[in-house]
Amino acid sequence: MLACTRWLTEMGHEKKWLGENMKIDLPSEAEWEKAARGGEEIFQPPRIISLDKIMTEHYTIEPRMKNEKPQRRYPWSDDADPNRANYAETKIGATNAVGCFPDGASPCGCEEMSGNVWEWTRSLWGKDYAKPDFKYPYELKDDRENLEAPRDILRVIRGGSFGTNASSVRCAFRDWHRPNFRDRYYGFRLSARPLSF
Repeated sequence: MLACTRWLTEMGHEKKWLGENMKIDLPSEAEWEKAARGGEEIFQPPRIISLDKIMTEHYTIEPRMKNEKPQRRYPWSDDADPNRANYAETKIGATNAVGCFPDGASPCGCEEMSGNVWEWTRSLWGKDYAKPDFKYPYELKDDRENLEAPRDILRVIRGGSFGTNASSVRCAFRDWHRPNFRDRYYGFRLSARPLSF
């Protein structure tokens, strides 16, 4: 997946749909969680930037407002709701197209943060699934974002899937898997960020 993000970054620069100061990447698990919960402050209305705006060097940042529930359990509130995300209780039993659960969007406007498919992050879990080397609270300087880590180091996945229960689709729930594992329950989300980030 990281090779794919590097390729997309190169293609974006070459085709001029991505600004030279930007790159495409997998989110860290902390970035994933902030996108799911919204952080201390949020844009109003939610801020989703289209590709044609990403390529501009300077786009306008609107004022932010206080997020009334920065520790929310689910992107939409504190209560599980099968009408807002695709997880086991929804009883779809398969993936869905993004956009089927608009009322489940996060305060940032990101859809499908909970349910549908587990989302890979670039963050490391550790070697032992029962005892993560990299726990919360998140420590940026503990090497959990080492992109050169060997393949025997488990990676963090977030968000749950169409086959998991409500507990697994909470914003704070974290799980793991081998980086070479592939299955219909797993997918990924990409982000665009400044190169110096």
